[in-house]
Amino acid sequence: MSFDIILVLVVGVLILAKTADMIYIRIIGGHVEKINVAELKEYLKSNKANRDFLLLDVRTDVELKIGKIGGSVNIDYRKFNPDDVLIKNFREKPIVIYCESGSRSKKIANKLARKGFPKIYFLGGGYKVWRGEVSL
Repeated sequence: MSFDIILVLVVGVLILAKTADMIYIRIIGGHVEKINVAELKEYLKSNKANRDFLLLDVRTDVELKIGKIGGSVNIDYRKFNPDDVLIKNFREKPIVIYCESGSRSKKIANKLARKGFPKIYFLGGGYKVWRGEVSL
């Protein structure tokens, strides 16, 4: 087989795997959505009186020293367990997840969605965008 054919097959398999994962998540009722800083600030403002959601910080202890978003709960992404009692208590409630740059929170969000959590959000760009270090 030529390199071109192998490359096309690999790309095809990757696209198929990603599509299959998204279909599986939808079938079991899971939902993940990326939100930006403005949306998160509005969400926090409008839900201030009724904190009926979980704001989850999945950064490490070292990253946590930089600061955090008020009201968030920290669970290091390396120790994250979707079957944790705290997480299970929010199964039908919104969970907003953030990390330093957005990549780990997206992985955790997808993990929860694969478990059927219907209201999962992750902060695009993460805490770096929140504190204004970078913009999207």
